[in-house]
Amino acid sequence: MPQVLLTHSYHLPFDSKQVRKMQPYAPLGMLYAATALRECNISVAAFDSMLNDPASGFQNALDEHAPQIVVVYEDDFNFLSKMCLTRMRDVAWRIAEEARAAGALTIVHGSDSTDNPELFLGNGFEYVLCGEAEDALVRLCRAFLRGEPVPECPGLVRRDSSGKVIRSKERLARNPGWCCRRLRLRPIRLRGRQHSGSRTRSDCRWVARRGPALGRRRANCQASAMITARS
Repeated sequence: MPQVLLTHSYHLPFDSKQVRKMQPYAPLGMLYAATALRECNISVAAFDSMLNDPASGFQNALDEHAPQIVVVYEDDFNFLSKMCLTRMRDVAWRIAEEARAAGALTIVHGSDSTDNPELFLGNGFEYVLCGEAEDALVRLCRAFLRGEPVPECPGLVRRDSSGKVIRSKERLARNPGWCCRRLRLRPIRLRGRQHSGSRTRSDCRWVARRGPALGRRRANCQASAMITARS
């Protein structure tokens, strides 16, 4: 049996505009999380609610896999999560309720839960992970599966035994740093020019001026740098 069941709360049929487009995509955030867990020898199963009805499908997955931990892991960069916010909350909270009824630990990560951790802690989730959370997720799951105390993870929000909300010292978690110099941007620029006859985003003056600096910084620092540079 898998130790962790991963899922997300976006269901395309809830979004009439996206139904007309009918261009479903892979849940990349959930896949990143699954990869991180498997690389640390934690067994994983996944339920994709993109097209599968979460009202019945998740309970079936829960019965089939009987996981010790259920994680709702959203795509932080997915604009659609802001388009169906209320419906996604309802789905996430129903998942948490069903998971806890089955005796599983519940964890959530996403832009909405990062903005409103108390709301999710009050609706069935025991832990909220904020920021770049794959590394924090691995540490939390590993500690629970080993019967160890909850680790001090950046970006972790939870309640103590008295019900008080506790936040980690670092508000946002960080994954290991990356460097955009590893990317070969020239082929991307050339292909974009051939297709459109105009400049691509990678050619803009702002990227040319700020790109190298951003490449040496962690991802959660870049948003503030972008706002400062463009203001």
